[in-house]
Amino acid sequence: MGYQREFERRVRIGVVGVGDHAYRNILPLLNFLPVEFAALADTNSDLGERTALQYGRIPHYESAAKMYENEELDAVLLCVSPKLHPQLATEALASGLHVWMEKAGVDVGARGRRDDPRARRPRRGGRLQEGFHAGHR
Repeated sequence: MGYQREFERRVRIGVVGVGDHAYRNILPLLNFLPVEFAALADTNSDLGERTALQYGRIPHYESAAKMYENEELDAVLLCVSPKLHPQLATEALASGLHVWMEKAGVDVGARGRRDDPRARRPRRGGRLQEGFHAGHR
């Protein structure tokens, strides 16, 4: 296993949602990945501010769209309710970002329809990656 310190180039990422699950299970893993945790967005401004301070005073936003607008990111991790994935993934892809989300972003029946973020073409070739778990089929 490689560590972050061993990579010359790191992917600049933003994280949307820094609640309990993200804080406990996702953010600690960033130490092992070739990423630079560049910014975060959370609708809870107090939680966002405290988390931003802990991770080196990175910029924090109450809106993912504002983060996409103001930061030079390569990718975004969506750590929010799966119900928010289609909207947030579509916004991120439209901003040219690669997107990772833990669960499927849409119901299986919606794939290929307009509300499926994969049906929209991003401006700069962003890709969507699901960390799909068997329990969510």
